[in-house]
This record gives sequence, structure tokens and C-alpha cells, in this order.
Amino acid sequence: MRTVGTKVLVHKLEETPSLTTKSGLIIPSSAIRENPDFIKAKVVSKGPACAEDLEIGSIIGFNRSRSSWFQEGTEEYYCLDTNDINVVF
Repeated sequence: MRTVGTKVLVHKLEETPSLTTKSGLIIPSSAIRENPDFIKAKVVSKGPACAEDLEIGSIIGFNRSRSSWFQEGTEEYYCLDTNDINVVF
């Protein structure tokens, strides 16, 4: 798959978030409030007009409502504009 312009194609990451404090206390995922509209994903493809600092394999965060999605098998993919990326981890 290939993207055009400033579009990126990302693969949704499945995570089981947990938090470990500095003292070593583990807070389970059930105690962490999550935002279901915020998605963490890995960049699979990027258009030729994308910024050079965004690399294939980068982990990003974005809002679900600002993207188009499709499913291939059991995997979820999203296509979005680079302006809609909220964070690069």
C-alpha cells in the first residue's frame, strides 16, 4: 500500500496499558482511565510530501474521528493527514 501527499497509513497497536510508579508499585490497566477516541499506532506508509522527521516505524497518537479506517483480516489500519497527528512517541 502506498499513500499520497501528506497522508500517512498507520497500524493500530494493541496495548494493555499499566503504570509502574517510581517506587515500583504497579497500577493495573483496569485502574487507568482511557480515552477510547485516542489511538496509538505505528506508521506503515507515508506520502512523499510528509515531513522528513516522521519515519516509517514511528509510533504516533491521533484522534479516531480525524481518520479513515479499514480492516484487513484482524488488523486495523487508519489513514490520516500528518496535520492530524497529535503526538510522536
